[in-house]
Amino acid sequence: MSGPAQVEILPDPAAVAARAAAYVAGQARAAVAEAMSQQQRLVAETNSQHQRLIADLKLMHEHQRSIWELERRRLEITVEGFERAQHRGILRRARRLARPAVAAGLILAALAAVALSADSSAAGAGTRYLDDGVHAAFVALGAD
Repeated sequence: MSGPAQVEILPDPAAVAARAAAYVAGQARAAVAEAMSQQQRLVAETNSQHQRLIADLKLMHEHQRSIWELERRRLEITVEGFERAQHRGILRRARRLARPAVAAGLILAALAAVALSADSSAAGAGTRYLDDGVHAAFVALGAD
């Protein structure tokens, strides 16, 4: 005789399908959660890299700006030095030219005074005014 027959009990297909759907849904949720965490990590890395780049650009801008300001000040000092040197040269040249000009002016004034005094003395020596009371007349002496 053979022993009692073993009967295999098959699970309910709806329960199997529900378990399979729950497993797939769990796997999908895990995959979505993993993708979201990876995306958040990438966003955080991108943001931190962006912030580092902005900080580097600001630092480079400030550095370039300080270089520009130093260069501008150096050029202003150079221009001021050239202007001072030019002004000193003009003043030196004016002083150097002023002495002969003043001397020439004094000589011209002296010559004009001598010429005027010579004219007045020459005119006064040759002309005599006669006053006879009623009729005044002048007589030029030595005139040809």
